[in-house]
Amino acid sequence: MAGELVTSRVVAGGVEVTVGDRVVHVAVSRRADGVLLVNGQAAEVEADAVTLGGDRLDVQVLGERGAAGTGGNAGPGLSSPTPATVARVLVAVGDEVEAGQALLVVVAMKTELTLVAPRAGRVTAIHAAPLQSVRAGVPLVELSA
Repeated sequence: MAGELVTSRVVAGGVEVTVGDRVVHVAVSRRADGVLLVNGQAAEVEADAVTLGGDRLDVQVLGERGAAGTGGNAGPGLSSPTPATVARVLVAVGDEVEAGQALLVVVAMKTELTLVAPRAGRVTAIHAAPLQSVRAGVPLVELSA
């Protein structure tokens, strides 16, 4: 399996991973000490690879529209433009929001960034909590169309 290209996209509760024509859901979480768990097993994560159980897999994270390199805020999810820590979540699932409304606040390099709704819609999912570290481009809040 080493060296095989794996594509993935963030979904509720984890990641949808595609290997060839096979699609599987992978549960992803983080322990209190910061270690990433993949299906309950500790994993080492790099920008372009994941090492799990001694196997190193090259990965490519897909954007919201399913194409590599697309912007994280073009589709249903709102993401941080940079690695950050969530300071405040300002909405709840089910809330109706207006374009430009503040949804959450993150802190990156001692600077607060307010993330706003790119369009009007209903909050359908929140994948962030205060004090959680987040990566750039990973959806934090999802909006209905």
